[in-house]
Amino acid sequence: MSSSDAIRLVCFDLGGVIVRICRSWEEGCRAAGLDVRELSLTDELRLARRDLLHAYEVGAIDRAGYGRRHSELVDGLYAPEEVLAIERAWLLGEYDGVDRLIDHLHARAVPTAALSNTNEGHWSQMDHRYPTVNRLQRRLASHLLGMRKPNREIFETAEAHFGVPGRAILYFDDLDDNVRAAAAAGWRARRIDHQRQTAPQIERGLRDHGLI
Repeated sequence: MSSSDAIRLVCFDLGGVIVRICRSWEEGCRAAGLDVRELSLTDELRLARRDLLHAYEVGAIDRAGYGRRHSELVDGLYAPEEVLAIERAWLLGEYDGVDRLIDHLHARAVPTAALSNTNEGHWSQMDHRYPTVNRLQRRLASHLLGMRKPNREIFETAEAHFGVPGRAILYFDDLDDNVRAAAAAGWRARRIDHQRQTAPQIERGLRDHGLI
């Protein structure tokens, strides 16, 4: 690999790569110890819930506002405090072995970072309870930047924060749209399958780029 092709930063999405998360409302209810109540999921409601989540992820509303407005969208079927209990239970712990890879990169003086679509509540949890997340040297969150993936702007903003061009960033994400957007911005993007252990997949990507 020539010096112009060298990786100068390894960047990770968090949910589905470093941190295991719920993938559906029903799974979130179970994680929070709540019963799954029957919602009339019209296309209009699906879009409204998506737009509300996106607003929360770019910091347009705070955590209390998210709980209240989500409860209103479902006509009170879940109270605001129940919505927030589900949000709090959404994070399920770290994937095994990822911490070892982060330590390996740091031992080789390879900088690490995170670029995550997240929100106020989850960011606070990860900051206090997730040691591997805290190992990452630079951490960027959508709700603090006011933008979210897969918008190209967030990748350009991240490059400016990192001081590293996209071609020198190796990036891991579990969502196809984000991987495609990162690649279109010039990043070395690799998709991770969140349904399997992520550390072996990350390790293969690191090995392919001569980092292991």
